[in-house]
Amino acid sequence: MSLSNLQYTPRMDIPGLAAGQTAYTIDSGSNAGKIVRVSLSSVSEPAPSGPLTFTVLKAVGAVIDENNAVQSSAFGTVLDNIGVQTKSLSDAALDSGDINIVNEQSELIEDCVHSVTRRLANIAALAMAQLPQE
Repeated sequence: MSLSNLQYTPRMDIPGLAAGQTAYTIDSGSNAGKIVRVSLSSVSEPAPSGPLTFTVLKAVGAVIDENNAVQSSAFGTVLDNIGVQTKSLSDAALDSGDINIVNEQSELIEDCVHSVTRRLANIAALAMAQLPQE
């Protein structure tokens, strides 16, 4: 799978993944080799006004090791909940088949993996900015 130039591969061998969790190894870029766990959940929410309801999908990313343990950056930042993406879908559109929830979930997972890699780059840049200057 890929978004822009980011390449990643699904991991089926990570122990202890809960329902709604998937894992991927980053195959390209500065984060190659890192494993990202994505936790996908959904909740039904009423519209602010009117009778409509929405399904809100949420994807939360974390960097883990091969044993499903959350990792920390070299500078001590815990890499849990570092990529969060949400998407609201009309229940009426889901019921009518106008929106395919599996496609929406796949896109949200892809966005979450990409968000994690951007966040890792931000963490690294901030850490480098705090190093003493010579």
